[in-house]
Amino acid sequence: MKMLLLFILTLSLSDHNEFVIRQGDVNVSLADIDALILGIPAEIRFNVVEKNDLLEKNIYSTLNLNIIYNHVKSHGLLDTPKFKNIAIELDQDDADIKLFAENLGYKFDELVETTEHFEFKKIVFKKFLEYSEEQVDSEYAKELAMDYYLVNKDKYTKPEQRDLSVIEIDKDSEHAESVKSILKNLLNNQTDELFNEYAVKYSNDPSVNLNQGYLGLFQQSQYIKPFTEDVFNTEYIGVMNQLFVDEEHFYIVKVNKIVPEKVIPFSEVRVSLIEEVIDNVSRKYVQNIINTSSEKIDINSEIAALVFNRYDFLINPVD
Repeated sequence: MKMLLLFILTLSLSDHNEFVIRQGDVNVSLADIDALILGIPAEIRFNVVEKNDLLEKNIYSTLNLNIIYNHVKSHGLLDTPKFKNIAIELDQDDADIKLFAENLGYKFDELVETTEHFEFKKIVFKKFLEYSEEQVDSEYAKELAMDYYLVNKDKYTKPEQRDLSVIEIDKDSEHAESVKSILKNLLNNQTDELFNEYAVKYSNDPSVNLNQGYLGLFQQSQYIKPFTEDVFNTEYIGVMNQLFVDEEHFYIVKVNKIVPEKVIPFSEVRVSLIEEVIDNVSRKYVQNIINTSSEKIDINSEIAALVFNRYDFLINPVD
């Protein structure tokens, strides 16, 4: 994207149809930008006109808008049911329109007409996105969705999970010397009741009074401990016959259950994947239309330079 030139020239802006930028036979006129700014909600309008880069981005977006509008118009689509009978209702109140008209050299009705036409083009653009989605062959979309599912099957696989309970005992706690006998008792009596009782009695985990040592389901990537691999490499259900240790704690681990890896079947994601494919294909089609022109963007440097100061009346209002 080329930067719009930022030098100030004395120039009459009485011709609102003067182009600011153009590409081939499509241009963004001064009137387009005036309608664009007027159409931005008043509470955020200041942010756009104050920041040159944001205003510039909106000008280039308007060029894309006009390219699509020109495509729709030149291909006779405006006469089709999809684009007929578009109703325009301006959100701007009369005082807002009057403020712009007085500061930008419009008659009131002229600016209303200009703004209505710009809003019309915005609706046409939105309807063309819908139209493009409707043109995507449903069978083709289903095939692409299935291909995507097969290539990215890892995304649709729920990893194995372990349901865990843990007693965490500080090495410097009064129970540290008894940790082996605690483990032995739990191995000899593998009941939830005893584990919960021992967790509340011996664990130094601050949440133990709420959960009795129960931590819930974890994927291996979610449970980050020095002994994670040991816990997830066993098929054993119950209190593990091993005392785990890190720099500060002893851990007694109980595997309550193992939830096997599950592949989400295509039938469960079919609808969402087809919708995603249709959206991607249609947006690519629209972008290809925008990218079709091989002509470089021409900038009317004199007008472009003044655009950035044209809306100063919004930044520094005069009472």
